[in-house]
Amino acid sequence: MIKFLTTATSGSQSLLRILSEYSKVTGIDLELYRGAMFKSFKGINNVDKFVVNVRDPRDVWCNQYYWLIQHPAPNEEAKLARRRRYDRGIDASVLASAKGFSSDMAAKSISKIIEDNRDNENIIFVSYAQLCVEFDLLVQRLNNFFGVEPTKTHIDTIYKESPKSLNDNKDWIGNQWQGCDIMPGRYKSELKLETIDVLNSKIDVYLDLIKQIEVPKLKYLYE
Repeated sequence: MIKFLTTATSGSQSLLRILSEYSKVTGIDLELYRGAMFKSFKGINNVDKFVVNVRDPRDVWCNQYYWLIQHPAPNEEAKLARRRRYDRGIDASVLASAKGFSSDMAAKSISKIIEDNRDNENIIFVSYAQLCVEFDLLVQRLNNFFGVEPTKTHIDTIYKESPKSLNDNKDWIGNQWQGCDIMPGRYKSELKLETIDVLNSKIDVYLDLIKQIEVPKLKYLYE
């Protein structure tokens, strides 16, 4: 089984489509764990292949702000609450999101995996940054991890998820929801410096963890 573990709004749909191609090439079934799905995650074993995807929470929370009034609300009360939060502005919304970080199930599970399995050959750590900035490297790393060389047909499908192709990709989330980005680091231009300082103090340990498993040329993004 290929088990795909990912944090929210981290290019997870694009990566899921990419991994679906590797599932076809290898003949190994694919299973997704995201958000509440982590409740059923049984941990790392020596049988399955694990793809663990991370993204800087500071960027995630910026994305979520723009989606507040676009995602369908379960009821009118929730819709009004989202509108009030949106109207307070991005800094207030991001700080509110950060308050709940310590109980984020995906972040807690992934932190534990990084701490305990950094050198496990059955795990590959990927990131939203790699998807956006180092797509060729990401594909090569996945080829090596799965021990395959996808056919041209599979490669053509995989490369529909590259940043250069996204505008023409009807499945890309940015063609469905406004406010998506295709580069890491949006928080630096969208949040106040004092907001960033507060966030850094809350998630510094997590940032250090994902920096450790990031490819060398992208480690600077988590400083």
